[in-house]
Amino acid sequence: MDTNGRIFCRALAGLCAWFLLALPAFAEASDPCEGFEARGVYCTNTPTDIGEWRFAASLGTWTQRLPRNFRSSDALIDAWIQATHEALTSRTRTCSPGRLVELSRIAPEPGHFERNTFPQRLMNGNYEYHLTCTDTSMGYPIQRNELSVIQLYAERTVGCAPPMTQREMIGTHAGAAVCIGEQKPAVTLKDLGPLDKNSRASPRLIEATVTNAAYNHAPMGDAALAFAVLAPPGPGGPPGRVLSTTYPGQLVPASRSWAVTDRQGKTRATFHWPQASVQPPVQRVGAHCDPSGQCMATLDLRWNSDVVIGFFNGVANTRNAAQGSMDRLREEFGTQYKQGQLKYDWFYNQTACGEAWHGKVSCLEDVAEVFEQRSLELAGVFANRWEVFWDLLTARQAQEASLTGRLVALLGNGANALLQWLDATANALINQLARDTLKLLTLFTDSPTYENRNAHLERLLQHTREGSRLLLVAHSQGNLFANSAHDALKSIQPDALAQVVHVAPASPTLRGEHVLANIDLVINGLRLSGLNSVPAANITLPLSLRDVTGHGFEPTYMDKARAAYGRVHHMISTSLEALAP
Repeated sequence: MDTNGRIFCRALAGLCAWFLLALPAFAEASDPCEGFEARGVYCTNTPTDIGEWRFAASLGTWTQRLPRNFRSSDALIDAWIQATHEALTSRTRTCSPGRLVELSRIAPEPGHFERNTFPQRLMNGNYEYHLTCTDTSMGYPIQRNELSVIQLYAERTVGCAPPMTQREMIGTHAGAAVCIGEQKPAVTLKDLGPLDKNSRASPRLIEATVTNAAYNHAPMGDAALAFAVLAPPGPGGPPGRVLSTTYPGQLVPASRSWAVTDRQGKTRATFHWPQASVQPPVQRVGAHCDPSGQCMATLDLRWNSDVVIGFFNGVANTRNAAQGSMDRLREEFGTQYKQGQLKYDWFYNQTACGEAWHGKVSCLEDVAEVFEQRSLELAGVFANRWEVFWDLLTARQAQEASLTGRLVALLGNGANALLQWLDATANALINQLARDTLKLLTLFTDSPTYENRNAHLERLLQHTREGSRLLLVAHSQGNLFANSAHDALKSIQPDALAQVVHVAPASPTLRGEHVLANIDLVINGLRLSGLNSVPAANITLPLSLRDVTGHGFEPTYMDKARAAYGRVHHMISTSLEALAP
């Protein structure tokens, strides 16, 4: 346990009980276990440890000769009859077998757990033994009638098997007993957000839940616990104060506050930020429900609820295109989310393809240009027919179900020349794709450089030091950079709040949800090359002249006319919700 925990435990040393056993709750309950169950403690009024019956004589004739315990009443009576004969028999006296008379059977006598018909002792089994003895001590036989009596009782050990313990009841159930289970309280803390959603300085509502880890985490009502403000992690600063909403004895916020849970095992407190011009980025609140330190939880409250959306561009993005993608995200999600601000940062990665005319990426345009040039050989019949382009690229031109296959079928015997052209064009496309894909694979398969990762990491750490949460949106090869930066950040600052959204991921591993279109020429080219594994396509899109590669962040994945836009928007919105305080 760290220093904060030890100080907190010592501060709670005066807490003399885990629970406040409210007597009125027991008095009103018809079941003696009801009060324990309401506090999350297993209880039964049926004994869990019942021993074997042992029989003995409480009083009677010749019973002093008998052992104390017998396994049955018959064995006890047989031993008593034998003892009677031994006591009455001598050299001058003999006794004939007698007659056993049962005066009363063994009946229950009150004992532990008698309310559930598990008595500890059975009493009042009374018997007489009548026999006739002949005495010759006077020189002649004299017959005498003898009488021996005995009273039996039976007892057994009735109680609670470990780890359960026996508890004697009081109040209306006085004299009864129950078995109660183990009590291993566990506490969790949850930040319910500020009381005033529009004010960063508003008191923060905290909910504590106490459950019994030894009983399926049942809610523990009436559990006493304490809130305390601990030394904040990171840069120092004045501590805040807490005020319980369920403990009537405290009227103003303080460094420590007592609380009592309700029947659902919950209680609340408000955390008040210190009156300071500069706030520490994090304040740490702790809660204890026992002084041993076993039932303890901490919660970090962040003054800054801002979220930084960091965009990691792909290899096929020019600087202008990457800047446009960042502007598009700002346009879609604005600058405010709930009570925090949305900020944007751009983690640019230089493309290896270079820029062609009008800012287009040359290595992706080359493949489409091959199709356009070869289409001129048929007088432009297939000009702008990108469905055929995709059929050729995926080698589906001979399949009957494809658009190209249906066209060939309609031509009948005249289709041979067209088939030869299609096959030649497909080979040209694949060759060009292979050349350009190898260029892309150099970046896709290599990890981000040490310099790139350090530069990205330093900016992410700066954001977290300021208390901001992080949402990393990565496109294409930017996923490799985002994964590397995310993992490095978590290794240095494990409690950093960060989410990752993967768009057209070129990386084989993911840190969050992803979207990949079936028409994505670049990523599917990686899969076809066999040089790199990529996630499975999980959305089907129609082709569009806006982006023949099917790979662009804006023209394909943020195209409002196609389904990928809704998927990307949903993933980012879900991540923002997960980061919200």
